[in-house]
Amino acid sequence: MRRIDIWRSCASSGLLKRFVLPAVFVALVSLLFVGPHVVRWLESKRTTELHGEIIHEITSEYSHIRIREQGNVRCLTFVDPRGREERQSAIDMKNPHAMQLGYTTSFFASLLIREPQKHVLIVGLGGGGMVRFLNHAFPLTMVEAVEIDPVVVDVAKNYFDTKEGPITKIHVADAFDYLKEPHGPFDALYMDAFLKPSVDSGLENVTQRLKTLEFLQSLRQQLKPGGIVAFNLHEHASSTPGDLDALKAAFSQVYLFGVPRTGNLIAICTQDEERITTKTLTDRADRLETKLAVDLPWQSFVTELRDL
Repeated sequence: MRRIDIWRSCASSGLLKRFVLPAVFVALVSLLFVGPHVVRWLESKRTTELHGEIIHEITSEYSHIRIREQGNVRCLTFVDPRGREERQSAIDMKNPHAMQLGYTTSFFASLLIREPQKHVLIVGLGGGGMVRFLNHAFPLTMVEAVEIDPVVVDVAKNYFDTKEGPITKIHVADAFDYLKEPHGPFDALYMDAFLKPSVDSGLENVTQRLKTLEFLQSLRQQLKPGGIVAFNLHEHASSTPGDLDALKAAFSQVYLFGVPRTGNLIAICTQDEERITTKTLTDRADRLETKLAVDLPWQSFVTELRDL
């Protein structure tokens, strides 16, 4: 019997109304209500395979936070409202000063433009990978960090060994308000607070204030002459073109570096009148590779320089 005849037969006998349509309805309802849970479960399973089991989980006023551990590596992830996790920080427990994420490494392309950096401020703490790296690689550099979420500060201290010390200060504050007042002055500001919040907390409005032209211009007052401001951006985010336009309006020079194998971009901004040539950056990379006993991919930084 052809398929159309079977369908007509079911319809004429009442089987379609009594059994087939209810079964279809149940399947659709199950897909509607069970589907998202299945997707979240699969996503969580995939994240566990990549980054290990959850050893700590907490929801703060601003973020849903998970700490995962696999072997020697422990990572901090932020969970979005759909249950998807984004790894924000990581630490190798046997080598705690080594940076684990590409974009934090690429932040230090800034040293090609401003070196030495004796006093720096990091906006957005996470697990504190940049703080630990600077403490180890540049033990004479004064490092300060501003983090709006006290729970993140506690997590960084208790799970990532990031804490205050003689050359390290951590401020729990809204960076927008904190930077209204003069601090420093700094050789470098590292802005790592542009990501969307992981819970519906209103934090997105807070981070949006850090992108206004007025705020970006005010950052210049926090810098020493020749100082830099570095920003972590997402290449494919719809807001990135507007963010770059704002940076170009606020600063005389913007150097844009890609981060290999990620969707990140690092924008390094200065008030210098003259732009540094690629040839000069290459020469500086050679010099810093010899001068500094620091494991950074100096020439790769130059290779990743983008045109604006």
